[in-house]
Amino acid sequence: MACCPAIAQEDHYGKPYGQYAVGIRAGDPMGFSVIEKRENHAFEFNIGMASFAGLFNYYERNFNRWRGFDDYTLEDYRVNHGGAMQLHYLMYHDLSDGLKWYVGGGGQIRWFSIKYWYDVTYQDLATHKPVTQKWSATSVEKDLGLDGVIGVDYQPDGFPLNLFLDITPFVELWENPGMMMLQAGIGVRYVLN
Repeated sequence: MACCPAIAQEDHYGKPYGQYAVGIRAGDPMGFSVIEKRENHAFEFNIGMASFAGLFNYYERNFNRWRGFDDYTLEDYRVNHGGAMQLHYLMYHDLSDGLKWYVGGGGQIRWFSIKYWYDVTYQDLATHKPVTQKWSATSVEKDLGLDGVIGVDYQPDGFPLNLFLDITPFVELWENPGMMMLQAGIGVRYVLN
Protein backbone atom coordinates (compact mmCIF):
# COMPACT_ATOMS: atom_id res chain seq x y z
CA MET A 1 0.00 0.00 0.00
CA ALA A 2 1.49 3.30 -1.09
CA CYS A 3 1.27 6.37 1.09
CA CYS A 4 1.61 9.95 -0.14
CA PRO A 5 2.82 12.54 2.36
CA ALA A 6 0.87 15.77 2.66
CA ILE A 7 2.80 18.71 1.26
CA ALA A 8 2.16 22.22 2.59
CA GLN A 9 2.71 24.91 0.00
CA GLU A 10 4.92 27.66 1.38
CA ASP A 11 4.97 31.22 0.13
CA HIS A 12 7.90 33.64 0.23
CA TYR A 13 7.18 34.36 3.92
CA GLY A 14 8.28 30.75 4.64
CA LYS A 15 4.97 29.80 6.27
CA PRO A 16 2.36 27.32 5.08
CA TYR A 17 -0.22 30.14 5.06
CA GLY A 18 -0.02 33.82 4.22
CA GLN A 19 1.02 36.78 6.29
CA TYR A 20 -1.86 38.15 8.37
CA ALA A 21 -2.29 41.79 9.41
CA VAL A 22 -5.10 43.57 11.29
CA GLY A 23 -5.67 47.27 11.72
CA ILE A 24 -7.80 50.33 11.19
CA ARG A 25 -9.08 52.03 8.07
CA ALA A 26 -10.20 55.66 7.68
CA GLY A 27 -12.44 56.45 4.73
CA ASP A 28 -15.35 54.46 3.39
CA PRO A 29 -15.89 52.23 5.24
CA MET A 30 -14.24 53.55 8.40
CA GLY A 31 -13.44 50.73 10.77
CA PHE A 32 -11.39 47.55 10.89
CA SER A 33 -9.30 45.91 8.19
CA VAL A 34 -7.91 42.36 8.02
CA ILE A 35 -5.70 41.02 5.26
CA GLU A 36 -4.05 37.71 4.39
CA LYS A 37 -1.14 38.31 2.02
CA ARG A 38 0.59 35.71 -0.10
CA GLU A 39 3.54 36.29 -2.39
CA ASN A 40 1.72 38.36 -5.01
CA HIS A 41 -1.95 38.30 -3.99
CA ALA A 42 -4.15 38.79 -0.92
CA PHE A 43 -7.63 38.54 0.53
CA GLU A 44 -8.83 41.68 2.32
CA PHE A 45 -11.86 42.13 4.59
CA ASN A 46 -13.03 45.56 5.79
CA ILE A 47 -15.94 46.30 8.12
CA GLY A 48 -17.08 49.59 9.62
CA MET A 49 -19.27 52.66 9.34
CA ALA A 50 -20.45 53.61 5.88
CA SER A 51 -19.86 57.15 4.65
CA PHE A 52 -22.53 59.19 2.91
CA ALA A 53 -20.32 61.95 1.53
CA GLY A 54 -20.73 62.74 -2.12
CA LEU A 55 -24.32 61.50 -2.40
CA PHE A 56 -25.67 64.91 -3.41
CA ASN A 57 -29.50 64.94 -3.49
CA TYR A 58 -29.51 61.12 -3.40
CA TYR A 59 -31.92 60.90 -0.47
CA GLU A 60 -34.24 63.61 -1.81
CA ARG A 61 -34.53 61.70 -5.11
CA ASN A 62 -35.11 58.41 -3.27
CA PHE A 63 -37.85 59.95 -1.14
CA ASN A 64 -39.95 60.39 -4.27
CA ARG A 65 -38.90 57.01 -5.73
CA TRP A 66 -39.76 54.83 -2.74
CA ARG A 67 -43.26 53.42 -2.56
CA GLY A 68 -45.38 55.02 0.14
CA PHE A 69 -44.00 58.57 -0.23
CA ASP A 70 -45.91 59.54 -3.42
CA ASP A 71 -47.50 63.00 -3.42
CA TYR A 72 -45.88 64.01 -0.13
CA THR A 73 -43.66 67.06 0.33
CA LEU A 74 -40.23 66.40 1.85
CA GLU A 75 -39.31 68.83 4.63
CA ASP A 76 -36.12 67.31 6.06
CA TYR A 77 -34.24 64.03 6.51
CA ARG A 78 -31.45 62.53 8.61
CA VAL A 79 -29.21 59.64 7.62
CA ASN A 80 -28.45 57.46 10.62
CA HIS A 81 -25.08 55.78 10.88
CA GLY A 82 -24.94 52.64 8.86
CA GLY A 83 -22.41 49.97 8.13
CA ALA A 84 -20.49 48.42 5.29
CA MET A 85 -18.55 45.21 4.67
CA GLN A 86 -16.10 44.63 1.82
CA LEU A 87 -14.35 41.44 0.70
CA HIS A 88 -11.62 41.87 -1.94
CA TYR A 89 -9.14 39.77 -3.88
CA LEU A 90 -5.99 41.82 -4.57
CA MET A 91 -3.01 41.26 -6.91
CA TYR A 92 0.28 42.92 -5.93
CA HIS A 93 3.05 44.35 -8.13
CA ASP A 94 6.46 45.59 -6.89
CA LEU A 95 7.43 49.26 -7.11
CA SER A 96 10.47 49.34 -4.79
CA ASP A 97 11.66 47.86 -1.49
CA GLY A 98 8.58 47.40 0.66
CA LEU A 99 6.38 49.45 -1.70
CA LYS A 100 3.81 47.73 -3.93
CA TRP A 101 0.80 48.74 -5.93
CA TYR A 102 -2.25 46.53 -6.18
CA VAL A 103 -5.40 46.05 -8.19
CA GLY A 104 -8.36 43.83 -7.52
CA GLY A 105 -12.05 43.52 -6.96
CA GLY A 106 -14.75 42.03 -4.85
CA GLY A 107 -18.10 42.71 -3.27
CA GLN A 108 -19.64 45.09 -0.79
CA ILE A 109 -22.76 45.21 1.38
CA ARG A 110 -23.98 48.53 2.84
CA TRP A 111 -26.92 49.26 5.17
CA PHE A 112 -28.33 52.30 6.94
CA SER A 113 -31.62 53.97 7.81
CA ILE A 114 -32.98 57.36 6.83
CA LYS A 115 -35.58 59.29 8.83
CA TYR A 116 -37.81 61.56 6.74
CA TRP A 117 -40.04 64.42 7.89
CA TYR A 118 -42.67 65.42 5.35
CA ASP A 119 -46.00 67.16 4.85
CA VAL A 120 -49.11 65.24 3.83
CA THR A 121 -51.98 67.19 2.28
CA TYR A 122 -55.41 65.60 1.85
CA GLN A 123 -59.03 66.67 1.40
CA ASP A 124 -61.04 66.74 4.64
CA LEU A 125 -64.29 64.87 3.93
CA ALA A 126 -66.37 66.94 6.39
CA THR A 127 -65.21 70.46 5.42
CA HIS A 128 -64.09 69.72 1.85
CA LYS A 129 -60.96 71.81 2.52
CA PRO A 130 -57.34 70.72 2.15
CA VAL A 131 -55.62 69.76 5.42
CA THR A 132 -51.84 69.51 5.84
CA GLN A 133 -50.22 67.39 8.53
CA LYS A 134 -46.58 66.79 9.42
CA TRP A 135 -45.55 63.13 9.41
CA SER A 136 -42.33 61.16 9.70
CA ALA A 137 -41.15 57.76 8.55
CA THR A 138 -37.97 55.71 8.56
CA SER A 139 -36.71 53.90 5.49
CA VAL A 140 -34.04 51.19 5.60
CA GLU A 141 -31.54 51.14 2.72
CA LYS A 142 -29.66 47.94 1.87
CA ASP A 143 -27.13 48.04 -0.95
CA LEU A 144 -25.25 45.15 -2.55
CA GLY A 145 -22.68 45.68 -5.27
CA LEU A 146 -19.28 45.15 -6.82
CA ASP A 147 -16.02 46.95 -6.02
CA GLY A 148 -12.96 47.61 -8.11
CA VAL A 149 -9.80 48.38 -6.11
CA ILE A 150 -6.52 50.13 -6.92
CA GLY A 151 -4.01 51.18 -4.30
CA VAL A 152 -0.52 51.28 -2.83
CA ASP A 153 0.86 49.27 0.08
CA TYR A 154 4.02 49.93 2.08
CA GLN A 155 5.60 47.55 4.56
CA PRO A 156 9.12 48.44 5.73
CA ASP A 157 11.45 45.45 5.91
CA GLY A 158 11.73 44.15 9.47
CA PHE A 159 9.01 46.48 10.81
CA PRO A 160 5.60 45.00 11.73
CA LEU A 161 3.43 47.75 10.22
CA ASN A 162 1.63 47.79 6.88
CA LEU A 163 0.43 51.15 5.51
CA PHE A 164 -2.09 51.34 2.66
CA LEU A 165 -4.07 53.77 0.53
CA ASP A 166 -6.75 52.73 -1.94
CA ILE A 167 -9.51 53.96 -4.23
CA THR A 168 -12.58 51.76 -4.59
CA PRO A 169 -15.24 52.41 -7.24
CA PHE A 170 -18.52 50.78 -6.12
CA VAL A 171 -21.34 49.82 -8.51
CA GLU A 172 -24.61 48.93 -6.87
CA LEU A 173 -26.40 45.82 -8.16
CA TRP A 174 -29.24 45.86 -5.64
CA GLU A 175 -31.27 48.05 -4.40
CA ASN A 176 -30.51 50.84 -6.92
CA PRO A 177 -28.88 48.98 -9.87
CA GLY A 178 -26.26 51.02 -11.71
CA MET A 179 -25.76 53.58 -8.93
CA MET A 180 -22.02 54.35 -8.75
CA MET A 181 -20.00 55.70 -5.84
CA LEU A 182 -16.28 56.47 -5.56
CA GLN A 183 -14.83 55.42 -2.20
CA ALA A 184 -11.34 55.71 -0.76
CA GLY A 185 -9.47 54.62 2.33
CA ILE A 186 -6.18 54.97 4.14
CA GLY A 187 -5.03 52.83 7.00
CA VAL A 188 -2.45 50.99 9.02
CA ARG A 189 -2.30 47.32 9.98
CA TYR A 190 -0.17 45.43 12.48
CA VAL A 191 1.51 42.38 10.94
CA LEU A 192 0.81 39.32 13.11
CA ASN A 193 3.31 36.86 11.62
